[in-house]
Amino acid sequence: MRIPPIDNEIALQAGVLIATARASGTEPDINDALIAATAHVHRLEVLTFNPADFRPMAITRQPSSGLASRHHPSPGLDDTGNGFLSS
Repeated sequence: MRIPPIDNEIALQAGVLIATARASGTEPDINDALIAATAHVHRLEVLTFNPADFRPMAITRQPSSGLASRHHPSPGLDDTGNGFLSS
């Protein structure tokens, strides 16, 4: 899997997502905002075991219970093991 670079479009979209989350009373993590913005710009989904981190940005889906039962990171997971970008 190729990790797309953070360009101006992704940075601007991250700012929009951060503002949206703040308007709903949530302070999102900048890394989560960059992941969500990258997914949005590239028309991908964010799969995460921590959907509450992305819910204020309205750009997430929780993995199926079979995937969630794994206890080790899989190829494609981000470096925290919390989620990955999927096309």
